[in-house]
Amino acid sequence: MPRIAMAVVGGSPVKIDVSAPYIVAIGERTNRDVSWFCGGSLLSTNDILTAAHYDETNYEGNHAKVIGWGAREFGGEGTTKLRQVEVEIFSNVNCEKAYSNSTIGPKTFPKGIAKQQLCAGSTKGGKDACQGDSGGPLVLKDEFGIIRQIGIVSTGAGCGFKMYPGVYTRVSSYHKWIDEQIKKTHPPPSLPPPPPQDQIHFETVQTNI
Repeated sequence: MPRIAMAVVGGSPVKIDVSAPYIVAIGERTNRDVSWFCGGSLLSTNDILTAAHYDETNYEGNHAKVIGWGAREFGGEGTTKLRQVEVEIFSNVNCEKAYSNSTIGPKTFPKGIAKQQLCAGSTKGGKDACQGDSGGPLVLKDEFGIIRQIGIVSTGAGCGFKMYPGVYTRVSSYHKWIDEQIKKTHPPPSLPPPPPQDQIHFETVQTNI
């Protein structure tokens, strides 16, 4: 069955302030209770990047980490402990082949895996995002040691199923839009107006040569 929202399968608990200070849980408060339903990533103090349910960088073969509070198995419940798991990036071609051989592939991805998507998981299964992780980050450390978010948890077939990688929104496809939204909420500071002319004083210094 397709998953509508997605927890981390096969991972281990992590501390937010150490491993993922940029992650947020998104929920809704009803009376005295809070229902948590997805994750997101902080772009700034006022901006959160999450799923809406840049370039064609080739991440195939690289390992990334998916982080969230979702279920630990398909159909399970979410957890209050943040977890992460390392997954391998699949090429879109291999990902599309995997889903085209399944009964749900044509229904879930009638036009195949789009270039605005990327896939990650494990050929052995057991490592994936799951229900409750939707909107959360897929991150990797680049050659300079900088942690970069490359994906947003989006969809897939079940959780951790063998040969069915999770399908993520490719963040690089939306760099321009993200920059535009940040500029709207955080316009660059304007320069202060010049002082009135009557407040500008010049001193003439006479020297004897």
